[in-house]
Amino acid sequence: MVIRTLFLVMLFLCGCAAAIPVMMVGHEADEARKRDQWVVFNLPHDQLEIWRAAYAVCEEQGHKIKSFDRDNGQIETDWKTGKYTPSTVPPDFETKWRRYGVPIARGNPKWTGIRYKYKIIVVQLTDQKSRIQIKARIDGFCYKGSRIPSWWNSNGTLEEILFGHIQNKLTHVSSPSR
Repeated sequence: MVIRTLFLVMLFLCGCAAAIPVMMVGHEADEARKRDQWVVFNLPHDQLEIWRAAYAVCEEQGHKIKSFDRDNGQIETDWKTGKYTPSTVPPDFETKWRRYGVPIARGNPKWTGIRYKYKIIVVQLTDQKSRIQIKARIDGFCYKGSRIPSWWNSNGTLEEILFGHIQNKLTHVSSPSR
C-alpha cells in the first residue's frame, strides 16, 4: 500500500513537472489575446489617397500584400517574419517585442522569432475626411516549437508606427513641391 501511494505521488509530481515549463504567464497571454480592437485615426484626405499611401508604405516596409480591395478601402498583409536559432537571438529580442504587447517567454525554450501582419480599412467620412483603421496581429514561435497558442493582438504600438509612416507618405505626396 505504501509503495502504491509513493508510486501515485511520484506519477502525480512527474505529470505536474511536465506541465511546468509554460512559455508565458497565462494571465498576461490571455489579456494580450483579448485585445481585439482597431486603432483608428481620422485624416483630412480622400479615401483613395489614404489607401494608396497605406498600400505603398506596406510595400516599402517589406510587407507582402496578401489581399486588397481598393473600392472598399481594405488591405491585408501577409506575415512579416524574423527567425533566429538559439545562438543568434539578440540579447534585447524579448525586451524589444514586449514593447508591442508580446508576453515574456517563461521557461525553456525562449522565443526565437516573432512575426506580424496588418489589416487596414480606409472609410470615407465626408468629402475631405476619411478614417483609417489598423489592426496588427503578432505570432511568436520557439526554436523547438511550442505546445501552447502563441498569437496576440498588438497593444497599438505597431499600428501607431505604421500610421506614422502613412501620415509621412501623405504629407510628402501632397506637398506642393512634388
